[in-house]
Amino acid sequence: MRLTKRFMDWYQGNNDKEKETPKGGVKRVGYVLWNYAGRLVGANVLFLLCCIPIVTIPAALSALNRYLSAIYRVGYGFSLEDYWKEFKSDILKNLPAGVLTGALGFYSCQSCWKFRQGNYP
Repeated sequence: MRLTKRFMDWYQGNNDKEKETPKGGVKRVGYVLWNYAGRLVGANVLFLLCCIPIVTIPAALSALNRYLSAIYRVGYGFSLEDYWKEFKSDILKNLPAGVLTGALGFYSCQSCWKFRQGNYP
């Protein structure tokens, strides 16, 4: 039971063994990867779920970028609610880019389909 609790604490980033975070560089990246593995996996799963509607890809990417940058800069005190707040605040701002991305993707798929069918000049 104690082993399971220690594993879940590590996976969720509740590590009390590290007293001070490294200042930067490879040690800082290793610290974030080791101590926040569960939160990083959760953020990536949430990113994939937010990308299901194609028009929300720019907002989801922006939110993931800000979330990971904040974890790297500060190093503690983040949850997936911070990702969700960033996503909701960026959705309207990034919606035109998402619509453009979706339209270009649709046009390229349609052009490839016509080319394969032989209906394309």
